[in-house]
Amino acid sequence: MISLTLRDLAILRLMRPILKENLTSLVENFYLNLQKEPSLQQIIQDNSTFERLKKNIISSSRRII
Repeated sequence: MISLTLRDLAILRLMRPILKENLTSLVENFYLNLQKEPSLQQIIQDNSTFERLKKNIISSSRRII
């Protein structure tokens, strides 16, 4: 898992409105960059789809923030 400090959590709390507003765009850009790496692209295509992963990450992130 990731280790977040109290300071990290405070920063995330301040960023919450920005993250909520830009979540879809952030996830889209993240996966666009992943698609540029052939080895990662192959792993994802062998096990899922980019669209499915994007939907899952957006849904999970909305519940968190």
